[in-house]
Amino acid sequence: MPAEAPFCFISYSRRDTALARWLQQQLESYKYPAALVEPAKRPVDATRLRPVFLDTSDLPTSSGPFWDDICAKINHARFLLVLCSRASAASEYVDKEIACFIGQDESRLDRVILAIIDPEIDLSSPTARDFPPQILQRWDRLSLRNHPIFTPREGETRSTVRQRAFMQVVSFMLGIDWTVLYNRYLVARRRVLLRAAIVGLAILTAISLSLSWALWKERELTTFERKVFPYSLVVGYVENFLSPLITSLENESDKPLIIIAMPASYKELDHNRRVAAYREYVAKSGYTATLKKVKTVLPRGAETALVVPTGRYYRDHHLAVYIDFASTVTAFRHVIDYKKKNAAYEHVSRDEMVREYSAEFENSVLALLQGNDKRQDQRNRIVFVHSPAAALEVLDRRQ
Repeated sequence: MPAEAPFCFISYSRRDTALARWLQQQLESYKYPAALVEPAKRPVDATRLRPVFLDTSDLPTSSGPFWDDICAKINHARFLLVLCSRASAASEYVDKEIACFIGQDESRLDRVILAIIDPEIDLSSPTARDFPPQILQRWDRLSLRNHPIFTPREGETRSTVRQRAFMQVVSFMLGIDWTVLYNRYLVARRRVLLRAAIVGLAILTAISLSLSWALWKERELTTFERKVFPYSLVVGYVENFLSPLITSLENESDKPLIIIAMPASYKELDHNRRVAAYREYVAKSGYTATLKKVKTVLPRGAETALVVPTGRYYRDHHLAVYIDFASTVTAFRHVIDYKKKNAAYEHVSRDEMVREYSAEFENSVLALLQGNDKRQDQRNRIVFVHSPAAALEVLDRRQ
């Protein structure tokens, strides 16, 4: 790929120019977490998602040599970001850009990102009014994705929705769970722990004048990294998923308890393996665990495991037990692998790091679930476990 090749090419209708320019600016100024991105998925730029190519007008298809230049940019772009609106659906130029990007290689469809910017678009049964022909004829594959939606729902602000959808676009490009990226944004906005860390570091400085600068610096970075990194994952997990889940379940007739299955070792950071291990274990013990769709802040909700005990006690007492696996903690793996490249962590095992991060994660979750003037205390609705056997003990105690 040429050095000047775009990381992303934005295809849009001229009517959507304002949002297209905003996205270009946001993408090129976004400092991505390189340590969390697989080397093959990183942009050419070491810190930013650039270059992002943006045309200035909805050019006619007969623009001659200029179209050849545009098509060359499209062919060399890693991603094609299509701003989907009724206007772009009717744009012959947008359709030609999509066709040019895919060309004879249908696998390139995996690098086409559809950003839904028009509330009138019907995602369930789209027609020619909703998408260009190149998209419609491949909708059977594209419909399986969770497309970034830039249109606010009732009660949402435009800025919040834009930021969330933007993180989903970045997530697609970098291959990182979008909630991890969104959590980093929330933490940067809140800066709650950052302010606390600054105060703590000031106190540490005052009492550590006798120590060497190198030792002080090491402690500063270790304290900040140990506490702020897990907390950055917790903010989004609690606000976007866990707290809304608890609130949603409280409206049902059952009295819910949510078991949060945390990893106890580096191997257990494999989310799918952890889910399978728990489901198999409880099944052998007389319970069934089925996935259930639940309401959360996420655009399409989320899934958690509903455990259905066989005992009469559960049926008679209208008790419901759920197991969630906090998929966001899989991000521990990236940081742990990055730290292990440092000689300072040579003698620290990956399993020990997982346990340390998990403990900080759990403490932060409990702190955020404390009651305040906006919601009730929700801590009594969750329990953390670190093995399938511990989860079974919780189930058995409920009977």
